[in-house]
Amino acid sequence: MSSRGRQLLFLFFLIVMLIALAMTFMGCNGATGPDGDDAMVLDSIPPFIEWIIPTQDTTLTGSFDLLVKAGDDKGIWRLVFYVGGHDFESVLIDSTNGIYGFNWEVSLFPTAPYPVLARVWDDYRNRSSTQTILVNVERNQ
Repeated sequence: MSSRGRQLLFLFFLIVMLIALAMTFMGCNGATGPDGDDAMVLDSIPPFIEWIIPTQDTTLTGSFDLLVKAGDDKGIWRLVFYVGGHDFESVLIDSTNGIYGFNWEVSLFPTAPYPVLARVWDDYRNRSSTQTILVNVERNQ
């Protein structure tokens, strides 16, 4: 390899090392400072979610609140309830205890059994789901 070739190779190696070094400190307040809000933190742990109400084979009429408890060490991005294949956005009811809910207007659905499920995503888009439970809707005529 010629002298010019070695110089170019060394320059390329130096640039790659400088980029790697800069990426290492991205999002920090310095070499010994705490992580910043935009630090490159990876999260592979999914959030947890569990039903509060309803329970399997509950019979519902009128208006009913579906409630779950959910949480994550990095934060919740989105929580959705699925009723018979339709998705409904949740509302954070109790931030201290991680209670999310959706007020289901049962009277708008025909009398039938419906599968219900809730799914949560954390800030890093990891997701978890509740068990699918079957509830019975009795529409008041």
